[in-house]
Amino acid sequence: MKKSKLFLAVASSALILSSGFFLSCSDDAGDDVSPVTKPSEPISDDENNSVPEDGNQNENPDENGGQDSATEAALPIIPKGANSTKIEGAGIWIYLDNSELKISGANAAAFAKKTTVTLTDSTDNSSVPVKSFQFDDYGPNESTVRLMILMNDAAHTTLKANISIRANGKNYAGTAKFKNGAYKFDFAVEDLIVNTSTSALEVPQGESIGLIVTDTVYKTDITEDCVFEVDAEGILIEENMLKVSESAPEGDITVKVTHKSGISKTLALKIVASGTKVGINWDSVNWLGNGSGDGKNTDKYKIKGDVKEIVNIQKPGWENLKEAGIFVVMNSGISECSLGSGTDKTDFYIQGAGILLYLSNFTQKETEFTITDTTGPHTVTVYFADGN
Repeated sequence: MKKSKLFLAVASSALILSSGFFLSCSDDAGDDVSPVTKPSEPISDDENNSVPEDGNQNENPDENGGQDSATEAALPIIPKGANSTKIEGAGIWIYLDNSELKISGANAAAFAKKTTVTLTDSTDNSSVPVKSFQFDDYGPNESTVRLMILMNDAAHTTLKANISIRANGKNYAGTAKFKNGAYKFDFAVEDLIVNTSTSALEVPQGESIGLIVTDTVYKTDITEDCVFEVDAEGILIEENMLKVSESAPEGDITVKVTHKSGISKTLALKIVASGTKVGINWDSVNWLGNGSGDGKNTDKYKIKGDVKEIVNIQKPGWENLKEAGIFVVMNSGISECSLGSGTDKTDFYIQGAGILLYLSNFTQKETEFTITDTTGPHTVTVYFADGN
């Protein structure tokens, strides 16, 4: 009997297209996600990485006239939403609860002048220049606001942003930490959602499968903060994989997952005979967010596969675009795709490391195909609710 433990890190990232648009990813089914353009008049300070207070009280949004105050508060960073706090290319998206800050389109520039931002690359503790930043992208009734920070390039994905904002008699301060583009934060976990990397609950003898943990509130990957245990013959957990030996007995096994907060959950898996084709458990996969503007695409499509990022359903304004599709991002430049006839602009639309998979290809319940980038072919499967 063999027992092992593992910390598993899963990273996420995003993409800036060559057209200059930022594509945002929605975790909520049916969210309309459209490209957000680069800010037109950002506040910049390339030399000092920040914008200091300039003493101009006429532009200070602080209701107390901008006088110094001992009152301090934590910066109300929101990890998830229609968009999410993350690093996307050369941009850092930090969403804030705006109920106390009360930043609006009318006073955003004044708030920016009372905001300080410094960036540090966590890999070597070096300073990262801030090209510009501004407040924008407000939620319903300005309940949320985004602090959009632009760097000179997209080379920094593991860093920390120290931010202070003077507002309404308080000094709001906080640090946003990112690892491989994903926002890392501590919160009270209410429950764990444990799944496999393919969403299959069966593992053939001699094969391996990754384990992934998310929380129920933010649907954020918290695998890195969990310990995995299994007590079964011929089963080993190593790095991000549960490995099944050729000699492992067929039958049910249980994986115990414990979050650093002490909350635990179990995942029931079944070991099946070597060579068995294992299907995807689609009940554990979320519907794709619909940003295409066509309501019939809501809660109709799911996707699973070896891709860097699944974005959403959308219809960008690209030249010679045929129709709406599912946009996914790979790790490097895409050379081909086996979907349909395998012809670019006819069955899909390649944009560097991103590809839009036209919806007309998917007429079956499940469609399996490959996307090839510089690292080789990657298998992807799309589920269509109305398929044959």
